[in-house]
Amino acid sequence: MSHQLRTMRRAAAVVAAMLFAVLVPAVAGAQDGDDAPAVEAAGAEQGYLAVDADGRLAGFGLFTDAGDTEDISLAEPVVDVASTLTGRGYWMAASDGGVFSFGDATFFGSMGGIPLNQPIVAMAASAGGEGYYLVASDGGVFAFGDATFFGSTGDLTLNSPIVDIQPTPTGLGYWMVAADGGIFAFGDAGFFGSDGGTTNPAPIVGMAVTASGNGYWLVDALGNVSNFGDAADPTDPVEQGIVLSTPIVSMAPANNGQGAWLFTAEGAAYGLAGAFIAADAGLTAAAAGDPFVGVDTVPDPFTLTVLHNNDGESSLSPDDGIGGVAFFASTVEALRNGVEPGDNGSILLNSGDNFLASAALTASFELADATPGTPWYDSVALDRIDYDAFALGTHEFDFGPDRLQEFIEGFEGGDERFLSANLDFSGEAGLQALVDAGTIAPSTIVTVQGRQIGVVGATTP
Repeated sequence: MSHQLRTMRRAAAVVAAMLFAVLVPAVAGAQDGDDAPAVEAAGAEQGYLAVDADGRLAGFGLFTDAGDTEDISLAEPVVDVASTLTGRGYWMAASDGGVFSFGDATFFGSMGGIPLNQPIVAMAASAGGEGYYLVASDGGVFAFGDATFFGSTGDLTLNSPIVDIQPTPTGLGYWMVAADGGIFAFGDAGFFGSDGGTTNPAPIVGMAVTASGNGYWLVDALGNVSNFGDAADPTDPVEQGIVLSTPIVSMAPANNGQGAWLFTAEGAAYGLAGAFIAADAGLTAAAAGDPFVGVDTVPDPFTLTVLHNNDGESSLSPDDGIGGVAFFASTVEALRNGVEPGDNGSILLNSGDNFLASAALTASFELADATPGTPWYDSVALDRIDYDAFALGTHEFDFGPDRLQEFIEGFEGGDERFLSANLDFSGEAGLQALVDAGTIAPSTIVTVQGRQIGVVGATTP
């Protein structure tokens, strides 16, 4: 058995398998009441953080307090806050373009000390999490770190000032929204409609983008919400008959993947279109009673450990007391049990070339030929290691389709998945039967701690 066992965190570049993660949305809770209403979805995690103009910070749930600017003499007031992707840090932006980093947030630059045509009004973390955008009220956009500049309205005459900026999920574009509800789309951001040209009861103060990037919500200071594209039609606070004691100041997508949250200047939170809010969700304004000016949701971080090997090549027995499948299996078990604290789990992938001409393989052939249906030694060994998915490698075809069928049918569990998205098995009846049964497939889904991990296999030509 090859010693090529690798551990990778967050993402994997595998010889014949690729990974992508899909977060399973939490079940939405019902909402009622007249302040920060609601019922929390079972098992769901959530959090957000807020700042006042002095940079004093407050938070709820997953929020991590990494410091603030309360003891710093600011040249200009803080206007917004943005969380890192890990939820363990955040940036604050001041109206003069100054940026303050806390926790694991990296400082990538600022406009502090540089004359601006108009003040900064909002900031947003880049989709990649290694940068951020600042936007001024005239629509001037300033990109730092991995945030990419795609255009601005800085040279246009606007009917109303810009109030918010939000990147697309791909990181290849962004939207800006003005106080009159006008939408300006740049890069790959799609235009799905706007409130521009309509009479709004109050100025628009924020926007939130759907998880797909194919829609968005806008909210005004009174809590009226408009939806565009694939953004679900919400029941907003106004439609619920809620009278806000302080105005809405911000809007952000919910970190359960459904809907959006609204936040008031005093820290009350309202869930829309499937977003859940815990019964005690809400913040207490900073000690001096200053209203909040910027709020952001805190991501529910998910860290996956990916264990992967390839080219086992029938190396079942130790070589001079070194290696072998027993040693390999115990190593896998130790790695699974040793997943780092804070990680959410692991998956085990095999990207093929599991058998090769050898004494062990010859013994399997002889046994299978003498007693059809008898599993190979390779099959038995790999079956007991309990892989989550296999990709079919080129050596799996060295001895013809019938031998590959024998190898696969030697697994007893019945739930193993052998993956290849670029092979056609229709000309081989035995392998096609395994395709029809779902044992051979282009892809599979592995569930880890409530998250669905999609695994796609491809065989090297």
